[in-house]
Amino acid sequence: MEQAFIANRSTPTFDQQPMPGTGVGDLNATFLTAYLSTCRAGSTALAELSDDDVLYRTGVTTGPERVLSLAGLLALGVYPQQYVPNCVIQASVAAGATDPDGTRAADTRRFDGPVPAMLNEALHWVQRNTRNRVRFSPDGHLHDEPEFPLEAVRELLSNALIHRDLGPHALTQAVTLRLDARQMVVSNPGGLWNITVDRLGKVGVTSARNGHLLRICQNVRTREGNRVVEALASGIPAVLNSLRRAGMVPPRFHDQGISFTVAVPNHALLAAEDLEWLAALPSADLLSDRQRHALVAMRHGTVWTNQSFRETFPMDSREARKELAGLVEVGLAVAEGERRGRLYRLSPGRSARSDRT
Repeated sequence: MEQAFIANRSTPTFDQQPMPGTGVGDLNATFLTAYLSTCRAGSTALAELSDDDVLYRTGVTTGPERVLSLAGLLALGVYPQQYVPNCVIQASVAAGATDPDGTRAADTRRFDGPVPAMLNEALHWVQRNTRNRVRFSPDGHLHDEPEFPLEAVRELLSNALIHRDLGPHALTQAVTLRLDARQMVVSNPGGLWNITVDRLGKVGVTSARNGHLLRICQNVRTREGNRVVEALASGIPAVLNSLRRAGMVPPRFHDQGISFTVAVPNHALLAAEDLEWLAALPSADLLSDRQRHALVAMRHGTVWTNQSFRETFPMDSREARKELAGLVEVGLAVAEGERRGRLYRLSPGRSARSDRT
């Protein structure tokens, strides 16, 4: 821990370090071809250079012997883990209620290879281990969509791989990805660099722990042809926007200095019977997803306070009060008590099946 804090006093350059014994022969041919093509397409200066010079000028190779840099190895290497074994994604699904006693994880995987390969495999793994959910569209109709928006998952995984700490004190640790019934959690070694949690997602706010790796990955493509990174400062806004469009609550960010964790709560899965009940309520098409989930919880006995509502759906007190008051205004909930002691319950009679008539 002490080494991590000392290393963070100045701009990190660990991604630029040479990897002795490596060379262009250690690069993945498919990713390399696409990388060179993208570099030349985006720069008239690079378009005139040889392959070796493009790799050197863009930081994939370094030093007089032009060995691979750590950034070049991670982004384009055939198997970077030959040199940095723990630069991987360690993924697991928490044991469920129906799993045998003593089960610690239902599905555990280790994703290795270069960054674009790890990103693709981990994204597909999340798709396999999560469900489709049914939710209301703005016109009030129901439709299926992934449990977690794929754009958000992709950006969070990409950020974790590219912004992880690459210092010697952190190379024993992997990026971790965990799924359970309540949330998806992505964590990487190394806290935020030159930015605070409250500034994440703000327009024009950018910070890169691994500048070389980031710039290289902007020209790296996955096997499907997608960019690993779009542009500076675009990742977290893309996550927030995709979750907002899906009607989900914002993620929770936790910076511990030596690690950074993002938790995406899953408040979007509802039983078919509850969806039918919601669809029949007056003004159902005007409610937010958080209000719909709050109503379903009320139907099953939950009594909300401002505090419990904002703890379940992260927001400030004023926003929570507005959401709950909105349910009262349309006659779906009743409020009892005053100010901090105010309780919100389902309106009498709303829990019965006969409400759907």
